[in-house]
Amino acid sequence: MNKKNEQTKLRVTDMVNFKQIYANFIPNKTLSQIELVLAEYEKNIKQGILLENPVKRGINCIIKYPVDLKYYRVKLLNVNKDESCEVEFLDYGTIDIVPRRNCFKMDDRISTLPSQVVECELANLKYSKNSLKKSMALYPDFIDLDTILPAKIVYSYVKEGKLKYGIVVYFEKLSNTKETIHHDLISKGFAKLDTKKPINPSVSEFKELEKASKKKSLGMWAEMEESDNEDNDDY
Repeated sequence: MNKKNEQTKLRVTDMVNFKQIYANFIPNKTLSQIELVLAEYEKNIKQGILLENPVKRGINCIIKYPVDLKYYRVKLLNVNKDESCEVEFLDYGTIDIVPRRNCFKMDDRISTLPSQVVECELANLKYSKNSLKKSMALYPDFIDLDTILPAKIVYSYVKEGKLKYGIVVYFEKLSNTKETIHHDLISKGFAKLDTKKPINPSVSEFKELEKASKKKSLGMWAEMEESDNEDNDDY
């Protein structure tokens, strides 16, 4: 399990926004094991066994994903009347609709392995509703299974029975805070520090940058001068 202040690497598999990021910590031996088993289906070494009726929501199975024709472990969220199924990718966090004919019985070799996706947020950042949307536009290609990014885990807490991690994501060396998403967002006034959680030294370095953005009335600081309309969700 990754610990506070631990350096790590990750790939972003899906996200809602910078408060809700889904990722895999890399390297991941368990995920590699899962992918090796699923590759047997992709290479036709193993043949998928169709789910037996009645197909009920809540079961775990494997699917052949029509988008890339690869196989994935999923949880069946809903069985629709049009012979499609809503599924959640157990190891990536994505939710999508697939044809029911693409759903197969779970392989026993990987049926008991836990989900390998982790939920994260950019550590100690707070946004206005408008700045949160703008911050997303800066990184249109942030979701990328082929890109491994260096990161630092700042804190973790339990949300709905699962650990959620506060992270700082770097683009180059871990020692260079200018090469972080935090630096980009705070310098443009798209985010400020959320003091409701203890400020870790990895994040406190951005305090002076925040002061400079506030002084220049950039981004959300200009919004707050016009209206006290911050996104005050606690997280």
